[in-house]
Amino acid sequence: MSKQAVIVLAAVALLLVLFMFYPKREKTKEEALKFVEEDIVAKYGTEAKYNISATKEDGNWKLQVDVIIDPVPACPSRKRLYYNYPAFGYIQREETITDKCKICIGLEPGACRIFFEEEAVIASHSRPGGLDVSEYISTYSDARPYAKFYASGYEMNGRAYENVWLVNWNSASANYTMHALVDPNGGKAVGVWTTDKTA
Repeated sequence: MSKQAVIVLAAVALLLVLFMFYPKREKTKEEALKFVEEDIVAKYGTEAKYNISATKEDGNWKLQVDVIIDPVPACPSRKRLYYNYPAFGYIQREETITDKCKICIGLEPGACRIFFEEEAVIASHSRPGGLDVSEYISTYSDARPYAKFYASGYEMNGRAYENVWLVNWNSASANYTMHALVDPNGGKAVGVWTTDKTA
């Protein structure tokens, strides 16, 4: 081996040793969030809504992202994505919460629990007791939902319901609003009624 080759090999070895022991700059939370936001926009478009939570662990950012894609208001899609940045980078794990107007995907019927607004919206018109809501949505294509969870209870017609979702459906072209109470254990509509907008 020539003297020049030995020098080149020694220089490469020295660079490798320096690289191994050179302290790497840790990524900031802002860099991690920017990376994830760019990835979400690339995958789901600018119309997607998302919430990100980030915690630092072993020099990496563990990020949990809830992405809501709402092409049809009656059937919003919700995914939960998990990132480990920068160690892994792109999506490490993905859970589908709602998709194609379905909830409790992959769960046994008795294991279905409604935790998210999107699940309550879909349950209000697709589960037992939701026929009137389904007809309202079919009749008024501009109907839009609003869902809220009542942990301490909600009273309707003199009856108190504990731990229940209230889903209100409103259409500008209807003279009444449709309401549905959804049981979070299974998603059944336990109460459906209307209120007149002129009252």
